[in-house]
Amino acid sequence: MEFGHNEGQEQPSSCALRACEISKRFGAVQANDGVSLALHYGRIHALLGENGAGKSTLLSILYGLLPPDSGRIEINGRLAVIRRPGDAIRLGLGLVQQHFSLVGAFSVLENIILGREDFLLNKRRAERAIRERLQPFGLDLPLHRRVETLPVGLQQQVEIARILVRQARIMLFDEPTAALTSVEIDSFLGILTKLREQGIAVALITHRLPEVMRSADEVTVMRRGRVVFHAGMADASADRISEAIVGERLPEERYDLPEPGRPLLQANGAQFMSSSSVKLAPLTFDVREREILGVAGVAGNGQEEIIDGLLGRSALQSGELLLQGDDLSDCSLAGRKRRGMAYIPQDRINQALLPRHSVFENYALNRFSLPGGERMVMPRRALAERMRRSVGEFQIQTPSLQTGVSRLSGGHQQRLVISRELLSRPRLIIAHDPARGLDLRAARFVHENLMQQCRGGAGVILFSSEWTELFLLCRRIAVLYRGALAKIQPADQWTAQDLGRCMVGWRQEAS
Repeated sequence: MEFGHNEGQEQPSSCALRACEISKRFGAVQANDGVSLALHYGRIHALLGENGAGKSTLLSILYGLLPPDSGRIEINGRLAVIRRPGDAIRLGLGLVQQHFSLVGAFSVLENIILGREDFLLNKRRAERAIRERLQPFGLDLPLHRRVETLPVGLQQQVEIARILVRQARIMLFDEPTAALTSVEIDSFLGILTKLREQGIAVALITHRLPEVMRSADEVTVMRRGRVVFHAGMADASADRISEAIVGERLPEERYDLPEPGRPLLQANGAQFMSSSSVKLAPLTFDVREREILGVAGVAGNGQEEIIDGLLGRSALQSGELLLQGDDLSDCSLAGRKRRGMAYIPQDRINQALLPRHSVFENYALNRFSLPGGERMVMPRRALAERMRRSVGEFQIQTPSLQTGVSRLSGGHQQRLVISRELLSRPRLIIAHDPARGLDLRAARFVHENLMQQCRGGAGVILFSSEWTELFLLCRRIAVLYRGALAKIQPADQWTAQDLGRCMVGWRQEAS
């Protein structure tokens, strides 16, 4: 079985793709404004910028998911017409997005050969050819396992393998590490190195500067739809890149933490039911007024299960849970919202928003966050005016309230979620990785809003896998490991090394 590719014909560092003066507008929002970008064979080109800067729009245009309003694209020095993804694939492009396009019930092999009639005719020969094709890139995949049984990092490798088998020589990555663990990120960066060694041209969108400094050959920064900075890595320090991203030098993020007040939430031997493989231990902790309690932990150690229990989505089996002294054991999610609970989830698309609906409809979704709660009857015009004020206050970039939420960037989607949850001035906020996948300015916006609520008297439980976020915001930090809260102590008594060891169970299992 022949692949029929033309590897080796491109000269290393020769121009693979050139985007020239690309412009794209969505209503009043100019997403791309005369953007030019060049990708070279055997080089990794990092593309950075705040949420809403136009990075994903540009990659969508290059891959044929969106038509440009103006501009042109060249592949190997020739004008290319890319009206749909099929055109891009035929020209040797591949795109890996945050949300994979895999069929979970299919095996890895079936996902890779999907749409390849020549492979479907003889799976044994296809398997042999696929392994030969992937070997130079260090990809050794369990071809006969169902994709839905694989961790996220391996699913991403399946997505990459599909593209390589299609003979892609230009690969576009849109925030590929947003949902990966630190170990999976290291593995992914190793694959990037292999792609570069094999002469692949790579475009990499990321918000993580350490990844850029470690792996990229050159960097371009976009801001408000325009290219504002481009340099080889020899001329691009982390400070220069950060300043280019936000248009100013960010102040040192050190917050003066207020003195905590009375206990708001108290868990005394509280044990929640869990339908997952993570079994929760009885929990004993409290959260006080004007305090952010950090809960550190690697994903999958019971964060979702504890949050479900705190919100009343799973039952309290034993112990007690009190909010301002009131027993919550028989209180529903709606009742807890009325008593002053708010929730900022990790996955805004699947847990907080209706992507196919408008900004207005998503604001109105949480009626308990609006003054008057569930019994409120407010004329649509008055409700829209209240929402417009909130959109302005939180600087949510949207053409109108009728714009679909899916048209907003990730950072502005998160601003919408936060502004909606904070409308009712909650007493207790449960936040799960609230700055996940956000750029520097958007993350700072989230942190400052949490601190503002804290100073106003609210208590916050911050579930986070980011050490820097926890040390920045929290007075006390607890560690969650295998469904149990380990040591809870003041943040200034933790070192990053000790916190990391506890998060992976080193202390528990070594003792």
